[in-house]
Amino acid sequence: MSVSRPDHLPQCTLAGEMSAEGPGLHTGRPVRVTLRPAVPDRGLVFRRVDLEGEPEIAATVDHVAGTFWETVLGEGEARVGMIEHLLAPLVAYGIDNLDILLEGPELPALDGSGREWCTRIAETGIEVQDGNARVLEVREPFTVRAGDSLYTVAPHAGYRVTASIDFDHPAIGRQSATVDVEPESFCREVAPARTFGLESWKEMLHSRGLALGATYENTIVATEDGLAPGTELRFRDEFVRHKILDLIGDLALVGSRLNAHVIAERPSHRGNVAVARRLRKLLARPEAGQRHSRVHPASLPVPPHRSRSRVRRGEAHPRTEERHDQRTVLSRPLSGSSHHAGSSHRGSHGPGGRTSPDERVR
Repeated sequence: MSVSRPDHLPQCTLAGEMSAEGPGLHTGRPVRVTLRPAVPDRGLVFRRVDLEGEPEIAATVDHVAGTFWETVLGEGEARVGMIEHLLAPLVAYGIDNLDILLEGPELPALDGSGREWCTRIAETGIEVQDGNARVLEVREPFTVRAGDSLYTVAPHAGYRVTASIDFDHPAIGRQSATVDVEPESFCREVAPARTFGLESWKEMLHSRGLALGATYENTIVATEDGLAPGTELRFRDEFVRHKILDLIGDLALVGSRLNAHVIAERPSHRGNVAVARRLRKLLARPEAGQRHSRVHPASLPVPPHRSRSRVRRGEAHPRTEERHDQRTVLSRPLSGSSHHAGSSHRGSHGPGGRTSPDERVR
């Protein structure tokens, strides 16, 4: 394991300010968030500007205050929820430094995915900064188990994520997908995937003050024998793609870019955070100060020759997608496509199986 700051991988922030507003998924209350460029080495920092003193909460796993149905950060009495749908696109674009000014306890739900964040980041542009980015490179594989979630983290030249889920539900079943985490493939293949849940959980969730802002426009609702009337999936396997979105967002809490292949069987927010904690601890090891020279091009937010200030995302490459045995390989085929972290069977209970509400479908 090592941390590097290779000379050709600069830190990045947004090229300008951007905002979004709308009801929160859980509170249902109107919220507004403004993203502002930040100085090098600032990191990703939330600020609750609606509270006295405008408390700041660094987007690191050290500040996780909850993982029930969402990932929540906290500092003192201040809380910030539903962070993963924003953090995942920031990771894909290689944005290291940002002040995130929030008026409310959670991010706006938007359409329940990360698609609008990708659009707004692309429109705003990326600012390449002085100073080299921090990259955590995994050199030896390890596993993490949290409840029914099982993860393998293995060496890889860039950042790749594979996830598998298995629900005893006719609209979902077993799904697997792999994505290389870089702007084009992420924004095309993962960001549009929306959050989802079971209609039968509505009463329980509302009694706990959750999902009060969930609608058929921002949530895929699974009924007892299918999907809510009028629901059109954006992908055949939209459910596992959203799980990948959540996983990438939660692993942003490591506080470093990653060079690794994360393989998740039945991922959950609880499990994602457990992996982030393991990786975060590795950052503090004495040997983490070593340098390395292996940097995969997919980890770069922009082509390395475009090293001047403002950079915008170019046109997407033609869609390349391969399907076999219910597995979707996004962007580039994964060598040995049957590679999983563990196994699962329909009817099993857990984050990727037929879950109880406490284990979550999200």
